Amino acid sequence: MRNVKYYSLVIVGVAYIVLGCQNNKLSERNIDEGKTQTKLYNNENSSSSEMNPILKEAEYLLTAEKYRDAIIKFEISDKEYGQNSISILDKALCYTKLGDYQEALKLNTEYLQIYPNDPMGWSNRGMTYRRLGKSSLALEDFNKSIELDSLEAGLYYNRYFVFVSLGDEKSACEDLSMALKLGFTEKYGSEAEDEFNLSCN
Repeated sequence: MRNVKYYSLVIVGVAYIVLGCQNNKLSERNIDEGKTQTKLYNNENSSSSEMNPILKEAEYLLTAEKYRDAIIKFEISDKEYGQNSISILDKALCYTKLGDYQEALKLNTEYLQIYPNDPMGWSNRGMTYRRLGKSSLALEDFNKSIELDSLEAGLYYNRYFVFVSLGDEKSACEDLSMALKLGFTEKYGSEAEDEFNLSCN
């Protein structure tokens, strides 16, 4: 079992959902769903200096938003150096950016089969289920992620979106409140605080 070293929230772009319940404050506007797709680097792969040259190139292409080219490089890296957590997660991220959520789901599930105790892995797959409109499955994964790491603010923020989609305003606001108590603003920015002030006061 590997040890978790570092979490980071990675901006993956803006996807909007329109919710239909007009009497719910949280669904009177478009919600920015998933500005924070979570990604974890493990001990042996967390430093870019430890990546192989092809994997470094793939990461550069991902950063440059050249997602299809990045996927090709990740696959070459897998063949020449063996698959690792970075290539699995970042290929999933590329497919998410390309709107291929089924392929992203496949990769996130593959990752969890290897690293079942990684809370960020469960959160990543939960976000994928959320984008596929499978809110119940998303909620199960988010609950699992928080069970594994109840002190990570970003996990509550990610689960907030599924409660919004389920029309559970009380639970959604509770998750925003918890994210703020755990230091979300200091770690990741003002998104949770802005949502809370607009929707939960």
